[in-house]
Amino acid sequence: MKTLPFTQDNFQLYSVDEVFALFKNEFELLNSCTQVEEVKSKAGDLVLRTFHTLSFKPKV
Repeated sequence: MKTLPFTQDNFQLYSVDEVFALFKNEFELLNSCTQVEEVKSKAGDLVLRTFHTLSFKPKV
C-alpha cells in the first residue's frame, strides 16, 4: 500500500489503537471488527488482506 502513487504525499497508515486514540475524546467506540479476505495480487497470486472496521458515535 505504501508504494501506491497517491500515498507519496500526506498519507498515513494507522493502527487500530492509533485510530481509537484519535477519536476517543469525542466519540464512543461502538464496534471493532477485524476481517481477512483472500484477494488476487497484481502478479496473480492469492494473498490474505487484513482490514479493520471501527464504528463510532458522538459522545453526548
